[in-house]
Amino acid sequence: VFATEGRYGQLVAKTCGALLLDWHVYALVGPFVALGLASGWRRGDGRAVRRCLTLGAVAVLFGSVVLGTNVAREHAALGGETPLAELPSVESALYRTSVVSRDEFNWPDFAEQQFSRIGRASVPYAVSRFAVEGVELPDGTPSLVILGVFALATLVLVVRPAARCRLSLAALALSGPCWAVTVRNSVSVHAHEFEGMFYAGVPLALFALTLPRLDRLLRRAGVRHRVTVLAGAIAAATFVLSSLFMARTVHDPERAERERTVMADFDVIRQFAEGRTISVLRGIHPHYYSRDIHPYYPRGIVRAGFDRKHLADFVLSDWTGGVRSLTSDNRSWFLYDRSAYEAALTRYGRRADAQRSVMQSPDWDVYFIRNEGGRDELLYLRRDCPAAVNLRDWPLFFLHVHPVDENDLPADRRRHGFENRDFSFQQFWRRDGKCYALRPLPDYGVASIRTGQFHGRRDKGGDIRFDHVWEGSFSPG
Repeated sequence: VFATEGRYGQLVAKTCGALLLDWHVYALVGPFVALGLASGWRRGDGRAVRRCLTLGAVAVLFGSVVLGTNVAREHAALGGETPLAELPSVESALYRTSVVSRDEFNWPDFAEQQFSRIGRASVPYAVSRFAVEGVELPDGTPSLVILGVFALATLVLVVRPAARCRLSLAALALSGPCWAVTVRNSVSVHAHEFEGMFYAGVPLALFALTLPRLDRLLRRAGVRHRVTVLAGAIAAATFVLSSLFMARTVHDPERAERERTVMADFDVIRQFAEGRTISVLRGIHPHYYSRDIHPYYPRGIVRAGFDRKHLADFVLSDWTGGVRSLTSDNRSWFLYDRSAYEAALTRYGRRADAQRSVMQSPDWDVYFIRNEGGRDELLYLRRDCPAAVNLRDWPLFFLHVHPVDENDLPADRRRHGFENRDFSFQQFWRRDGKCYALRPLPDYGVASIRTGQFHGRRDKGGDIRFDHVWEGSFSPG
């Protein structure tokens, strides 16, 4: 609106309003201000320069006030004793921007992943699925189509677009890459294709610039209007068919059933925990945590942070341990009394002292235990774990369970030959100077178990490349 009609006041007001909803607006305002400054400076337009500087300053100041207010409220809610760097908002920002990261950030893999997402966003789904994905050059570089789409979009943006829309389209196209680079740890480590939606500006700018030019070229070539209409109809049909195809390939009946189960479970959990605090332990399926919890998380329940889990009223987990659950009829998520859970950990620790570990590392002892509910579990125990030990610095843990019969594995794990139950520091509980983690084992027959710790990073396909810190294996017998 500002670029085409000069409505400066409306732009400033809408920017502030958008910042109350989300931080993504900076991804669009940032390139718009930077490009506007460069354009105004080059033309000698002092008014345009002043307006861009004002817009940028207002956006920064208003966002700082919003962030400062949130941080102050978090600090007060946590008792006023938590260091600034450990407040949830600050800690999240430092992690997402890779200022604080467990591993060194890999820029080549990051760039390759983002080019892939841009290419996938710029062509119909069916085309990207069958004609682009997996196509590589002899040296292993991803398909020329994927890289060429972004190059084409960039080329079109700089080759004489209409003056009045150049700034807006350039800012739109750059908003996705700017956001991805800023929160690079979030968009690369987690490898969510959800992050690819930020690149919607690239195909929008590409189509906005190429389609009018194509129409003019066709008219100059003497192509009649009905041919243009036919081309538009084909494009619309391609979009509709690709959307239908995507809906059919993405739909997962098992996932739909799981979500119905989770909704029913949280209806029960709400009755116990509303107005109280809970600590969430991601158990069997840590990678499904966000998918399961966030849409159904009961209102009125406060989640205790990792460092305050010992103060929570309840423990919420997706596996049944030896402690009696308060929601025993649930099928996927279970609620436990926190004090009873801690007492069970202490009992397990005493049992571990009376038996030999099945595996050892310089810091860890691993025990094979049958819990009070008759289920087999692994107990990871670190005996020297004072408060000064920062659990966030620990490498990730891997736990690979090899069955006696591979047909017992989930369908998506049979080609690997084992079930992956990796976990992180968030599963640990610190008590009496020791750190504990209970990891449930499956009900089917287990031939062998391999576990340890690793440093890892994800490549463009979401696979983890890792180096072992320690590892070992054993057979439960």
